[in-house]
Amino acid sequence: MVPIMTDDIKTKEQNNKKTKKPVFLLIKIIAVLFAVVIFGAVGVYGFLSTNIIFRGLGKIIPYPIVIVGARVVTYADYADSVASLEKFFKSQEDAAYEGGDIRNRVLERLITNSILEDMAKKRDIKVFDYEIEREFQKAILDFGTEEDIKDNIKDLYGWTIEEYKENIVGPFVLEKKIIQAIFNEEPDANEKFSQYLQEERETIRVIYLVSH
Repeated sequence: MVPIMTDDIKTKEQNNKKTKKPVFLLIKIIAVLFAVVIFGAVGVYGFLSTNIIFRGLGKIIPYPIVIVGARVVTYADYADSVASLEKFFKSQEDAAYEGGDIRNRVLERLITNSILEDMAKKRDIKVFDYEIEREFQKAILDFGTEEDIKDNIKDLYGWTIEEYKENIVGPFVLEKKIIQAIFNEEPDANEKFSQYLQEERETIRVIYLVSH
């Protein structure tokens, strides 16, 4: 004799099916996200690829590539800088720098920037937008109109004006303020600071998470 399914049993089964659907969907989403993270990690840590796909992933997933003291340098910063520097040397038709040279140069610059940021934090030195803008306006006086600079930056680095200010002008202003704070108006302040920075570089703990 076939058992008769009561309304209560039917309702329970329907509720179980409804519960399983969102759980299954959640598991599926987690599995896809995990696969994307692994895929990105292979490109970053296996090949240090600056392919546009991995650069896009790096802006979403902050893969660390170097730890400088307590600061982390992310793959996104590294990949964007490499791509920009490669574009610069290609635009100059300069074969002096090969891929490995550019990558090492970018890594060292990012490490230096991290050290500068640490120096600034210890001395409560901040860089304000108006200081960056003032330095940028000086560049305009030296090299032409803002439109000329905008076109040159785009052609040379592939950056917007704001990206140029963030990547070049900001760190430059920060370094100037640190030099001023440490060595004041000493005539050989820049030389002394270079030596001081080198000593800091030799003593600070740098952990590479990628080959270099």
